Amino acid sequence: MYFSKALPAFGLALAASATSLSAGTISATGVGLLSNAGVSTPNGSPTTVGTSINFGTGPIENPVLLRWDLISAGTIGAADPTTTVSLSANATRSSSDFDFTVGLWDGVNNVSVFPLVDGSRIFRNENALSNGVTQTESPITQDGGVASAVGVGEAFAFTIDWTLGASSTSITLNILGENRTYTTTNPFDRTNGLSILFAKQSTGEEFQLNSVSVSGDYIGGGAVIPLPAGLPLLLTGLGGMALLGRRKAVKA
Repeated sequence: MYFSKALPAFGLALAASATSLSAGTISATGVGLLSNAGVSTPNGSPTTVGTSINFGTGPIENPVLLRWDLISAGTIGAADPTTTVSLSANATRSSSDFDFTVGLWDGVNNVSVFPLVDGSRIFRNENALSNGVTQTESPITQDGGVASAVGVGEAFAFTIDWTLGASSTSITLNILGENRTYTTTNPFDRTNGLSILFAKQSTGEEFQLNSVSVSGDYIGGGAVIPLPAGLPLLLTGLGGMALLGRRKAVKA
């Protein structure tokens, strides 16, 4: 009988791990998001522009345009290690007045960033509250001196990382060659259900989302996949059998 030399290490490593597997990256075009069961548009459906979605002008100030439920309540425990949720997106400046925010929301607190691309500032961090339909904003820091701006009709890419610790939460924005990080004073609760919120400010603004990708330890269909309770023990047994088989082969 022959066993792969890697089998004992494989079995023992899995047996020593937590009894759950999680992970992943979810990527979609703007239009592709609309078929995701975890995505909703609280203030009306967008129009489609090819594979992009465009949220037009509307009567509500500070509306949540798109809500993407990612992690269910209780998935991250209060004593769990620090984890990160990362977002990469491509958007188009679709109106002259163009102010939008992207945040990670725990059902009340929205740890968000204001990626300004109009040449006035590059970054504004926000401590915001939201009911999932609208949000209130409390600007914390504003960074000026933007070297370049995005014109109306031009696309741009950006990334945001939320680092969720047991007692602190930080957010990092990378856009137009600039990188900014801050630690929020927002009483964010990572043990709640967590969602991404895209929002805008004024009634006369539009926002076009071309594509988005979200990744993290607990991302992947929005759920952690439990392993069967006896699987770690089974893997340990298989690892032991493999090791015993190798020893017998050596003696022979």
